[in-house]
Amino acid sequence: MDAKTLAQMADVFRGIMESIPQAATLEKKALSVKEVCAYVGGITSPTYYAKIYPEVPSYTIGRRRYTLKSDIDTWLARRR
Repeated sequence: MDAKTLAQMADVFRGIMESIPQAATLEKKALSVKEVCAYVGGITSPTYYAKIYPEVPSYTIGRRRYTLKSDIDTWLARRR
């Protein structure tokens, strides 16, 4: 391959990579109990179940419980 062909291939590859959303730019909409605990400041899961669980809607998928990040943000804003 000559340099021109390699440059064209690099341009095509660069275009493909720019069109793929990067994982760092994706935002999670639902958080697990462990993730909620870390998100609100490093609380324990018993604190989550005592303070947050009664006030914020959560959803169970199988045996795992998830809370929408927007619901946590709303709850935090109300508590300020």
